[in-house]
Amino acid sequence: MNHQMDSLQHVNLGKSVYATLRDALAAGRFQPNDRLRIRELALQLGTSVTPVRDAMLQLVQEEALVLRSPRDFRVPVLSVARYLEIRALRLELEGLGAFEAAQRIDAATLADLERLLQANEEAIARHDLPAALQCNQAFHLGLAQAAGMPTLKRFVEHLWMQTAPLIAAGYASFSPDMRVGTCCISRTTATAAIRAAPPRPGPCHDPSGSHMPGTMEQNWASGGALPQWHRRLSAQSGH
Repeated sequence: MNHQMDSLQHVNLGKSVYATLRDALAAGRFQPNDRLRIRELALQLGTSVTPVRDAMLQLVQEEALVLRSPRDFRVPVLSVARYLEIRALRLELEGLGAFEAAQRIDAATLADLERLLQANEEAIARHDLPAALQCNQAFHLGLAQAAGMPTLKRFVEHLWMQTAPLIAAGYASFSPDMRVGTCCISRTTATAAIRAAPPRPGPCHDPSGSHMPGTMEQNWASGGALPQWHRRLSAQSGH
C-alpha cells in the first residue's frame, strides 16, 4: 500500500511539473531559443530533477521544446514555413470553434470573453505585454472551450503552446498604434458576430469571417515582423 501511494504521489508530481512548464510556455514566459536548465527549474519548483526532465522530454515529444543534446533543452525557433503551417491550422480549427460556440454560448460566457477583450486592450494601452498576452491566450482558449468540443480545444492548446513564445516576442516589436489597430479588431468582430449569429447557418466556419489568429499575425504572415524575428533569432541560434 505504501509503495502504491508513493507511486501515485510521483505520478501526480510529474503531472504538476509538466502542467507548470506547459502553462509557462503557453503564456509566453519563455522566448524563442531560450535554454531551459533542468536543475534551475527543479530548484525553482522545489522538486528533484527527475520529474522536470520527464516533463521536458514530454514537451519535446509535443514539439513545444527541442532537444539539442541530453542537457540542452530549447524553446524552438519556428521557421516562417512552420509558423504559416500552424497559423493555417489555427484558422481552420478556431474558425470551427467560433462557429460551434455561436450555436451554444450563453450570455455569461460571452460576457467573460468580451471582458477579456477589454482587459487585453487596457493592457496594451499601458504597455503591459505579459498581461496582454495572457488575455489574448485566455480569449482564444475560452472560445474553444465555449465550442463544447474537448478534442478541438486540446488541438488549439497544442498549437498555441508552439507559437506563444514567438507571439510574446513579436508583441514588443509593434508600435502602440499597430497594437491597438490590429490586435483587437478581429476578436471584437468575432464576439459581435457570435452574439448575432443565426442558428446553424451552413458550413462550419468562423461566423465573423475574422480569421481568429488575429490581424497582427496576418501581418507577420505577409512579410512583416515574423520574418524579421525569424532572421534575428535564427542568427542567434545558429540556424
